[in-house]
Amino acid sequence: MLLDHPGRLLVSVADGDCDPSDPASKFLLRQKAQMAEYELDQIKARVRRWHRQRAEHGWPLVSGRRPFGWVDSQRSAVEPVEAAVIEYVPGPTPSPPRRTASRGARRTCAPR
Repeated sequence: MLLDHPGRLLVSVADGDCDPSDPASKFLLRQKAQMAEYELDQIKARVRRWHRQRAEHGWPLVSGRRPFGWVDSQRSAVEPVEAAVIEYVPGPTPSPPRRTASRGARRTCAPR
């Protein structure tokens, strides 16, 4: 653990210097770590609740700007012009053939 290494000095723009060998500083660092973990747990709970509420209403897990190719952000209908653009875009390019050695001779094999 970082606090168990003597001689290190932690520098924070917001809090200044913290010396982990000092008991008071070590206490404050642990308190800040606990508060950060608490806030992370709160965020996780809010996101889970948001996902559950959207699922209960039958809404997709999408928010914000409208995705390209859809009429609205709820993805209720396809936008025909944008969908045509998506269909026009070619898929991934095929990978080049691999070269394998067979009994000392080199040959080109198509990807499997």
